[in-house]
Amino acid sequence: MKEQVVSFDSAGLRLHGMIGTPEGLRASERRAAFLVLHGFGSNSESSNVLQPTRVLNGFGYVTLRFDMRGCGKSEGEFGRVICLEQVEDLSNAQDFLATYPAVDAARIGAIGSSFGGAVAVYAGGTNRRLAAVISNGGWGARRTQISRPASHARRLGQVHENAGRGVRLPRPDRKIADGAPL
Repeated sequence: MKEQVVSFDSAGLRLHGMIGTPEGLRASERRAAFLVLHGFGSNSESSNVLQPTRVLNGFGYVTLRFDMRGCGKSEGEFGRVICLEQVEDLSNAQDFLATYPAVDAARIGAIGSSFGGAVAVYAGGTNRRLAAVISNGGWGARRTQISRPASHARRLGQVHENAGRGVRLPRPDRKIADGAPL
């Protein structure tokens, strides 16, 4: 696996990350990718991020592990953890990763552990662009972490609406026809 240091903007803050590309990736090839999210109190250098990153790269996926705002090497208020802000960071990371030459923008998923798993699940219910979500020990976002009760009800409705859409990513080196079984 080769890694490249990157940075991108989210809500006016500069976030730090590392893009990992699998061995054997050809110059013109586009692969499925994963955003690898850290948990509460950790960062992109933590073992709960490095291990899944290595596994996913080994399976042929491109990865972006990054420090959410206020964590690791990213800008932001240290210790401020608000679910919707991390969901915004995930969305901006997805926008950034979608422009990377080796990535198929329609096949980007998110994987996270602990708080990162909760962020991935929440984003998966509200962001139709995410192709897959994997949560390892994630916990649910509480109503108090969401700015307005009406927003909570609307977003919860989106989560329920999207729950049955269960999209799986095909093998990272294969493209499938729209609607074909995976």
